[in-house]
Amino acid sequence: GRWLLIAGDGPERTALEAFARERSLARVLFLGYVPYPELPALYAMSDLFIHPAREERWGVSVQEALACGLPVIASSRVGAARDLIRSGENGATYTAGDGAELARRIDEVLRLDPAAIRKENRRILADWDYAATWRGILRAAASIPEMDGERP
Repeated sequence: GRWLLIAGDGPERTALEAFARERSLARVLFLGYVPYPELPALYAMSDLFIHPAREERWGVSVQEALACGLPVIASSRVGAARDLIRSGENGATYTAGDGAELARRIDEVLRLDPAAIRKENRRILADWDYAATWRGILRAAASIPEMDGERP
């Protein structure tokens, strides 16, 4: 069977641990803070990455999980979801706070073809590497109109 590994720490951890304990959810493991060098091993053992943040401007962990070939489900409040997740192809998004919708998305995403997910992740991330970022910065800089023939 599958396990639910919850990585990270925060103000809700104690309540979540109590919730799991009260319901005898034996296959839920709270890892707490995971040092950055250990994250690739955690991604490698996973079938799915879920980022259920209530508020996350970007969410680099979404990009990391995609780079490790995982499908990703993220809440509607995770900025990276808009740019990096293609619903039904490499993951899904759900309305932040809607547990029933999250459960449906998990079921849907676990049915996706892993090889197709990895291919889509590589295609998407090709536009989000450092070279692509610098090309975008240079295009933006070139589009700044000159003012009285001078540039700052």
